[in-house]
Amino acid sequence: MIDAQGVVGQVTRVFPFMAEVTLVGDKDHAVPVKGVRGGVRSVRYGNGAGRAPELRFSAPNADIEVGDVLVTSGIDGTYPPGATLPGERDLAARLGVTRPTLRETLQRLACDGWLTIQQGKSTRVNDFWQEGGLNVLGALVSYSRRLPPNFVSNLLEVRLALAPAYTRAAVIRGVEALVDYLSGQQALDDTPRAMAAFDWGLHRTLTIASGNPVYTLILNGFAGFYEEMACLYFALDEARASSRAFYAALAAMVSRGDADGAEHHEQEERKHDVGCHADALSLIHISEPTRPY
Repeated sequence: MIDAQGVVGQVTRVFPFMAEVTLVGDKDHAVPVKGVRGGVRSVRYGNGAGRAPELRFSAPNADIEVGDVLVTSGIDGTYPPGATLPGERDLAARLGVTRPTLRETLQRLACDGWLTIQQGKSTRVNDFWQEGGLNVLGALVSYSRRLPPNFVSNLLEVRLALAPAYTRAAVIRGVEALVDYLSGQQALDDTPRAMAAFDWGLHRTLTIASGNPVYTLILNGFAGFYEEMACLYFALDEARASSRAFYAALAAMVSRGDADGAEHHEQEERKHDVGCHADALSLIHISEPTRPY
């Protein structure tokens, strides 16, 4: 639900003659947002009546200032692929923003692949699955309820295809950085959160050391979602034990510069991940941190 000031809340239950609305200010009610000025992605959480909201899941040094305009996505289907948006004046009035602010926001959405803007024609909503760019990934993973059921398995297939290649390249090009990072696994706490953070850091280190920045850009598109899924995975004792053995073996291969062995080892571990993730998802209900509008 929106008013002249922006998003008000979400209709959570419908009755014959009334509806129940959860307000954005209600405690822990979450809305995924993006700053218009700096493009920073975050999640706005309500803190209860009379208390200021919080922005979570953004870096401590994120470029966010008092007075920044925050926007949320139209991924819920209000404007489906192929639909055209209302004229600038009408849309600005509906959203309660100025026309320059709306124009800047639409340009950013077009750059990410959500919209197509053509001079003299109505702005068209894209099919983001076919026309979206890398920046779309960060928004998509914030809307787990709107993702197709096979999204996680598709994501794992992509990692299975990419991880062995960037691991091999990293061992060839960046042994020192890998040795330094993997040395931290010996003191790693045996908790899902600690293991998830370490695993994320390892793959980010591998992509950077590979020398191919595209690997890092792709990985960064899944930053928050990756760690949340990894926490589910590492909730299993088997997964934590298997990963510790994997880290130790990988460290040995890196130390002796065995790029081929590291590539094969990574490939086998990713295949094992697919089964463990299926087990984790069957045992644990994924709580969604965001609610689409």
